[in-house]
Amino acid sequence: MWRKKVIALYARISKKDKRVQKVSNTIENQLFLLRSYVSDNAICGEQEDIHEFTDDGYSGTDRKRPSFMKMLAWVELEKIDTVIVKDFSRLSRDHLLISELREKYFPLKQIRFIAVLDGYDSLSDENTGIIYPFKTLFNEFYCSDISRKVRCSLEAKKSSGEYAVAKLPFGYEIKDSKVVCRKDKAELIRNIYKRRKEGSTYEEISKLYDMTVSQVWRILHEPAYLGFHVWHRYEIESLPLKRRVKQMPEQWKMVSDDKNDIAVIDESMLSDDIVRYYGKSHRKNNARHIFHGITKCGICGNALCSDRAKKGWLCCRKCNGKEKKLIMTGRLYQLFFDRLKVVFYGEVCCCDREKKTAGQRGNREIEFFEKLSQNIKTDVDREMLLNIFVRRIYVSEPEKVIIYWRIKK
Repeated sequence: MWRKKVIALYARISKKDKRVQKVSNTIENQLFLLRSYVSDNAICGEQEDIHEFTDDGYSGTDRKRPSFMKMLAWVELEKIDTVIVKDFSRLSRDHLLISELREKYFPLKQIRFIAVLDGYDSLSDENTGIIYPFKTLFNEFYCSDISRKVRCSLEAKKSSGEYAVAKLPFGYEIKDSKVVCRKDKAELIRNIYKRRKEGSTYEEISKLYDMTVSQVWRILHEPAYLGFHVWHRYEIESLPLKRRVKQMPEQWKMVSDDKNDIAVIDESMLSDDIVRYYGKSHRKNNARHIFHGITKCGICGNALCSDRAKKGWLCCRKCNGKEKKLIMTGRLYQLFFDRLKVVFYGEVCCCDREKKTAGQRGNREIEFFEKLSQNIKTDVDREMLLNIFVRRIYVSEPEKVIIYWRIKK
């Protein structure tokens, strides 16, 4: 699709990496090593360019690193023919992902893959040994072991009554190493509970105190105001997926906070619907949609979610405190794919000097996207394609869609 192929040099350093004194792990030194390797081995030819992709401050277990996703997008568009990294752990610490890339994805796309310090070159017949899968397994074990130790340490702190959470509930602050509730916020919280007890709706309360309906709901369903320290509201799924999953109230972990005087209300102030909320199961079996995490409302900027009544529709639950149906997932995916063709077809055939070959290139482009469309059959494949090419999608009306791409036009 492009005249010149690109040699991709990829470098990454984790924000959690504490070995800051070893310069071999910095982005600059990784790139210097890769440039030297390309120069010493005469890898770059006359018909090739070198492009550097860097992810500074991203974990190797994160599959949605900006430059990593951009590099995969270039691979999908057949712009890259060689990928070079310092070692396997720089590309990913996920054993399944690195194995999929090394053994299936790169060979399918005819990409030469080189890991310099691991001595791996996909063009060499010597690199079919069993040692490389073990190296990627140890890379993943390193992350899993560190994660387990950190979780155990935080769990011990939380169980003892210490606050070791990322965000405090509304109205609380840390003062003199203790968690306290601000007096003005405490009065506001009591008034919200009182009005709900008297029968006011969430929408009426939100308008009275200039809040959103979701903010009022979270305040009325927060156990911390009863004097409990709560954690484990979210949990990260297994390493390959790395999804942040919301836990149900029956799965939360709570202890009575004796060290901090955080109680604002008592149980007599709870309305009947809140009492029922804590006494029932909240498990849901609804699968998330393929646009999860990348679609936003073009009006209020909040994330879109699946409509509760109509299957296949995306809606915004924050606009005016009600569900606002915006677009069907199938239609949005079709708009994405049509614009993908326009964006990258226009990138190739935009010069007047290339009018003679524009027709031939157009045919190659059409064949490429038809082949790509045929290979994408499942929702998992569609979600992967979306995450490779799309950074964010804003939807205001059914046909008013703005797409921000991971790579420039």
